Amino acid sequence: CARGNIWLQKEESDKAIADYTKSLQLDPDEPTVLTNRGMSWSMKGDDDRALKDFNRAIDADPEYADAYFKRAGLWSRRKEFARAIDDFGTAFRLDPTDPKPLLQRGELYRSQKQFKEAVADFSTLIQRDPKNETALYNRAQAWVDQEIYISAVADLPSALEPPGGCRPFRGRRLPSVFRRAHLRALFLRARRKSRSTARDFRAAR
Repeated sequence: CARGNIWLQKEESDKAIADYTKSLQLDPDEPTVLTNRGMSWSMKGDDDRALKDFNRAIDADPEYADAYFKRAGLWSRRKEFARAIDDFGTAFRLDPTDPKPLLQRGELYRSQKQFKEAVADFSTLIQRDPKNETALYNRAQAWVDQEIYISAVADLPSALEPPGGCRPFRGRRLPSVFRRAHLRALFLRARRKSRSTARDFRAAR
């Protein structure tokens, strides 16, 4: 339903629901329309109706990845994290070309302090696309969560520079946590060389 999609993009949820409902009268089991109407219900804050539409979409087409992905977001908002993790995984398995499910599952793992699982998800995406900056950035955050600073710095493009500051990351200064990670990594490298080098590094900071 093209017009419904336009309303959804404009966040006109009531109008989107009306158009999707008319479309479903012609084809009650169309998974894309059901999923989009579910998103419209969710936009209105009616998660119960949204869940019914996502479930109907999955029943109609168990291979439709987007329905699992959208339902995972709903589970996550409801703090039903185990269900969200399962649905994110299913969405990625069905459509491994879309990085969003693993990115969001990785962030969910981080929020639950399951840092190893978060790193594993981000690493899967990086293996598929070594230039996926979002995955690199998020994995660096997961390394910092574990105080594995050297690995965090390695995930940031050109992060290891001579003492004196970090290079901008795509036109932005690195967040302070990564500036600290950079300094910490250099300190650890210096400490391995000699105590005197470490003292010099601290004085230079």
